[in-house]
Amino acid sequence: MRKLFLAALIATASMGASHAQMKTTVPSSAPSSSDMTSAEGLKSGANSFTEAQAKDRIAKAGFTSVDSLTKNADGMWTGKATRNGKEVVVTLDFKGNISQQ
Repeated sequence: MRKLFLAALIATASMGASHAQMKTTVPSSAPSSSDMTSAEGLKSGANSFTEAQAKDRIAKAGFTSVDSLTKNADGMWTGKATRNGKEVVVTLDFKGNISQQ
């Protein structure tokens, strides 16, 4: 009986440890500061963002007056926006990374 209890205790403890090691990552819909990159760091690819989604993502990254967005052949949205009082050109790649020029 004692061996059975000890085996059950060990099994329960090891299950708890393995469960504690599992990690679920939930992607954020809002861009983080790591989403800001240089234009050279942007990746071309099939972009599934709609114009409205691209505009929203750029606005959530701290840009205002996002306008004139167009999607180019590389799947990148490019347009005009304002940040810190200056008009800039912004580009959003298919992964959601944003660059300003």
